[in-house]
Amino acid sequence: MNPLKIFKNKTVIVTGHTGFKGSWLTLVLIYLGAKVVGISNDIPTKPAFFQILKLNKKIKDLRADVRDLKEIKKIFKRHKPDYVFHLAAQSLVKKSFKDPVYTFTTNFVGTLNILESLKESKKECVSVIITSDKSYKNFEIDRGYKENDINLGTFVMKGSSFAVNVKEDLLKAIDEMPKNKIRKLY
Repeated sequence: MNPLKIFKNKTVIVTGHTGFKGSWLTLVLIYLGAKVVGISNDIPTKPAFFQILKLNKKIKDLRADVRDLKEIKKIFKRHKPDYVFHLAAQSLVKKSFKDPVYTFTTNFVGTLNILESLKESKKECVSVIITSDKSYKNFEIDRGYKENDINLGTFVMKGSSFAVNVKEDLLKAIDEMPKNKIRKLY
Protein backbone atom coordinates (compact mmCIF):
# COMPACT_ATOMS: atom_id res chain seq x y z
CA MET A 1 0.00 0.00 0.00
CA ASN A 2 1.20 3.48 -0.85
CA PRO A 3 1.66 5.37 2.46
CA LEU A 4 0.67 8.62 0.74
CA LYS A 5 -2.81 7.17 0.15
CA ILE A 6 -3.50 6.09 3.75
CA PHE A 7 -5.60 9.19 4.48
CA LYS A 8 -7.26 9.52 1.05
CA ASN A 9 -11.03 9.96 1.55
CA LYS A 10 -10.70 9.12 5.26
CA THR A 11 -12.39 11.19 7.94
CA VAL A 12 -9.78 12.63 10.29
CA ILE A 13 -10.62 14.60 13.43
CA VAL A 14 -7.90 17.02 14.50
CA THR A 15 -8.39 18.71 17.86
CA GLY A 16 -6.43 21.93 18.24
CA HIS A 17 -6.47 22.38 14.47
CA THR A 18 -6.26 26.19 14.71
CA GLY A 19 -2.94 26.16 16.58
CA PHE A 20 0.43 26.23 14.88
CA LYS A 21 1.09 22.47 14.79
CA GLY A 22 -2.59 21.65 14.27
CA SER A 23 -2.73 23.96 11.25
CA TRP A 24 0.31 22.32 9.69
CA LEU A 25 -1.12 18.85 10.34
CA THR A 26 -4.45 19.93 8.83
CA LEU A 27 -2.69 21.29 5.75
CA VAL A 28 -0.77 18.03 5.24
CA LEU A 29 -3.91 15.92 5.72
CA ILE A 30 -5.78 18.02 3.14
CA TYR A 31 -2.89 17.50 0.72
CA LEU A 32 -3.12 13.74 1.36
CA GLY A 33 -6.84 13.76 0.50
CA ALA A 34 -8.33 13.45 3.98
CA LYS A 35 -11.73 14.81 4.96
CA VAL A 36 -10.64 16.86 7.98
CA VAL A 37 -12.95 17.76 10.85
CA GLY A 38 -11.26 20.33 13.07
CA ILE A 39 -12.22 20.92 16.70
CA SER A 40 -10.91 23.99 18.52
CA ASN A 41 -12.45 26.41 20.96
CA ASP A 42 -10.77 29.44 19.36
CA ILE A 43 -7.97 30.69 17.14
CA PRO A 44 -5.10 31.17 19.60
CA THR A 45 -2.92 33.77 17.85
CA LYS A 46 -3.07 36.79 15.58
CA PRO A 47 -1.91 36.46 12.95
CA ALA A 48 -2.73 32.78 12.72
CA PHE A 49 -1.38 30.33 10.16
CA PHE A 50 -4.87 28.77 10.15
CA GLN A 51 -6.43 32.04 8.98
CA ILE A 52 -3.64 32.98 6.55
CA LEU A 53 -4.15 29.68 4.69
CA LYS A 54 -7.97 29.98 4.91
CA LEU A 55 -8.12 26.39 6.15
CA ASN A 56 -11.65 26.98 7.45
CA LYS A 57 -12.81 26.92 3.80
CA LYS A 58 -11.12 23.56 3.13
CA ILE A 59 -12.33 21.53 6.12
CA LYS A 60 -15.25 21.12 8.51
CA ASP A 61 -14.18 23.80 11.03
CA LEU A 62 -15.93 23.36 14.39
CA ARG A 63 -15.75 25.48 17.53
CA ALA A 64 -16.09 23.22 20.54
CA ASP A 65 -14.39 22.84 23.89
CA VAL A 66 -12.75 19.45 24.52
CA ARG A 67 -13.88 19.77 28.14
CA ASP A 68 -17.51 19.41 26.96
CA LEU A 69 -17.98 15.62 26.84
CA LYS A 70 -21.53 15.78 25.49
CA GLU A 71 -20.50 17.97 22.55
CA ILE A 72 -17.36 15.95 21.77
CA LYS A 73 -19.35 12.70 21.80
CA LYS A 74 -21.89 14.30 19.44
CA ILE A 75 -19.13 15.32 17.01
CA PHE A 76 -17.57 11.84 17.04
CA LYS A 77 -20.95 10.19 16.53
CA ARG A 78 -21.83 12.53 13.64
CA HIS A 79 -18.50 12.32 11.79
CA LYS A 80 -17.40 8.72 12.55
CA PRO A 81 -13.65 9.31 12.25
CA ASP A 82 -11.17 6.85 10.81
CA TYR A 83 -8.33 8.74 12.53
CA VAL A 84 -8.07 11.16 15.44
CA PHE A 85 -5.14 13.44 16.20
CA HIS A 86 -5.64 15.05 19.61
CA LEU A 87 -3.51 18.20 19.85
CA ALA A 88 -5.92 20.47 21.76
CA ALA A 89 -4.28 21.65 24.95
CA GLN A 90 -3.37 24.62 27.08
CA SER A 91 0.37 24.34 26.56
CA LEU A 92 1.74 27.63 27.85
CA VAL A 93 3.67 27.11 31.09
CA LYS A 94 3.24 30.69 32.35
CA LYS A 95 -0.53 30.52 31.75
CA SER A 96 -0.65 27.15 33.53
CA PHE A 97 0.51 28.82 36.74
CA LYS A 98 -1.92 31.71 36.34
CA ASP A 99 -4.88 29.44 35.64
CA PRO A 100 -4.07 25.88 36.70
CA VAL A 101 -7.73 24.79 36.80
CA TYR A 102 -8.27 25.71 33.14
CA THR A 103 -4.97 24.08 32.18
CA PHE A 104 -5.67 20.86 34.05
CA THR A 105 -9.28 20.52 32.90
CA THR A 106 -8.35 21.23 29.29
CA ASN A 107 -5.39 18.87 29.24
CA PHE A 108 -6.66 16.11 31.54
CA VAL A 109 -10.45 16.16 31.23
CA GLY A 110 -10.23 17.11 27.55
CA THR A 111 -8.05 14.08 26.83
CA LEU A 112 -10.35 11.81 28.84
CA ASN A 113 -13.29 13.15 26.82
CA ILE A 114 -11.53 12.29 23.56
CA LEU A 115 -10.79 8.79 24.88
CA GLU A 116 -14.40 8.35 26.06
CA SER A 117 -15.69 9.44 22.65
CA LEU A 118 -13.35 6.97 20.95
CA LYS A 119 -14.52 4.22 23.30
CA GLU A 120 -18.14 4.76 22.30
CA SER A 121 -17.37 4.84 18.59
CA LYS A 122 -18.69 1.83 16.76
CA LYS A 123 -16.08 2.28 14.03
CA GLU A 124 -12.46 1.20 14.29
CA CYS A 125 -10.37 4.34 14.66
CA VAL A 126 -6.65 5.01 14.93
CA SER A 127 -5.84 7.71 17.47
CA VAL A 128 -2.74 9.72 18.23
CA ILE A 129 -2.68 11.64 21.52
CA ILE A 130 -0.11 14.43 21.51
CA THR A 131 1.42 15.71 24.72
CA SER A 132 4.13 18.19 25.52
CA ASP A 133 7.75 17.77 26.49
CA LYS A 134 6.68 19.82 29.52
CA SER A 135 5.19 16.64 30.96
CA TYR A 136 8.67 15.18 31.36
CA LYS A 137 11.24 16.07 33.95
CA ASN A 138 13.78 18.39 32.36
CA PHE A 139 17.19 16.70 32.46
CA GLU A 140 18.71 19.12 29.90
CA ILE A 141 19.44 16.23 27.53
CA ASP A 142 20.40 16.64 23.88
CA ARG A 143 17.75 14.29 22.52
CA GLY A 144 13.98 14.33 22.49
CA TYR A 145 12.06 12.70 25.30
CA LYS A 146 10.84 9.12 25.04
CA GLU A 147 7.70 7.44 26.33
CA ASN A 148 9.66 5.61 29.03
CA ASP A 149 11.46 8.73 30.34
CA ILE A 150 10.52 9.94 33.82
CA ASN A 151 7.17 11.69 33.58
CA LEU A 152 7.55 14.22 36.40
CA GLY A 153 7.14 17.55 34.66
CA THR A 154 5.24 20.53 35.98
CA PHE A 155 2.08 18.99 37.45
CA VAL A 156 -0.44 21.21 35.69
CA MET A 157 1.30 20.66 32.35
CA LYS A 158 1.13 16.88 32.38
CA GLY A 159 -2.65 16.55 32.22
CA SER A 160 -2.94 14.89 28.82
CA SER A 161 -0.25 12.27 29.42
CA PHE A 162 -1.64 11.68 32.92
CA ALA A 163 -5.14 11.20 31.48
CA VAL A 164 -3.94 8.61 28.98
CA ASN A 165 -2.05 6.72 31.70
CA VAL A 166 -5.05 6.77 34.08
CA LYS A 167 -7.40 5.65 31.31
CA GLU A 168 -5.02 2.82 30.29
CA ASP A 169 -4.76 1.66 33.91
CA LEU A 170 -8.55 1.72 34.33
CA LEU A 171 -9.15 -0.18 31.09
CA LYS A 172 -6.53 -2.75 32.03
CA ALA A 173 -8.16 -3.20 35.46
CA ILE A 174 -11.58 -3.63 33.86
CA ASP A 175 -10.22 -6.15 31.33
CA GLU A 176 -8.71 -8.17 34.18
CA MET A 177 -12.00 -8.32 36.12
CA PRO A 178 -14.26 -11.32 35.82
CA LYS A 179 -16.90 -10.44 33.21
CA ASN A 180 -19.79 -11.00 35.65
CA LYS A 181 -18.39 -8.25 37.94
CA ILE A 182 -18.19 -5.55 35.28
CA ARG A 183 -21.95 -5.07 35.05
CA LYS A 184 -22.07 -4.22 38.75
CA LEU A 185 -19.63 -1.32 38.19
CA TYR A 186 -21.96 0.42 35.76
